Amino acid sequence: MDDHERRRILFEKITANNQRRKREELLHRLPPNLSNVLGGSPCIYATEIDSILRRFLPFSQSGLGSLGIMPPHYEYAEVAWENKMFDLTPRLVIPKLAGRAFLLLKPPTGVHFEGQGFYLPDVPLFVVDFQWAAPLLKDFWAYCTGGLILVEQDLRAGVLIDNYIGYLQEDLNPREIVYKVALWPVKHVD
Repeated sequence: MDDHERRRILFEKITANNQRRKREELLHRLPPNLSNVLGGSPCIYATEIDSILRRFLPFSQSGLGSLGIMPPHYEYAEVAWENKMFDLTPRLVIPKLAGRAFLLLKPPTGVHFEGQGFYLPDVPLFVVDFQWAAPLLKDFWAYCTGGLILVEQDLRAGVLIDNYIGYLQEDLNPREIVYKVALWPVKHVD
């Protein structure tokens, strides 16, 4: 094993151990109805998270990921208030075929290690049932740190929430927070 491989393994182990600690802290803060399910859910740790998140991050009006994949019935919005963000979520349609999903209760940060960039959150990526988690978005939000990801493993459905510092001309928030929201599939509004 060369020095590069040793550093890479050490980087992955340190990251995974930190995520395990943060997972335990999160589970202790959550109410029992969420903690019990998430505590029994599989988790994905360290650099394995990166390849999953790259399928749908970054997200924008143009779609998902660096290739701009546009799922059917995709909707993207930017709003300046939490209540307006949650006014969008009832439009989400939960597909009958939606299965396992990836849940992240914090937006990932970009980390560079030996010239390679990774999406690495402080907490692990939980693997949950989309149909269970989607109705609980507001409950999860109380324990999020600025963002939330819930994406069905086959990209049949998803909710992505992130924020940035700024203003929207038509919707000024004195806290200078803008929430970016992507939902799919959504109900059509006539």
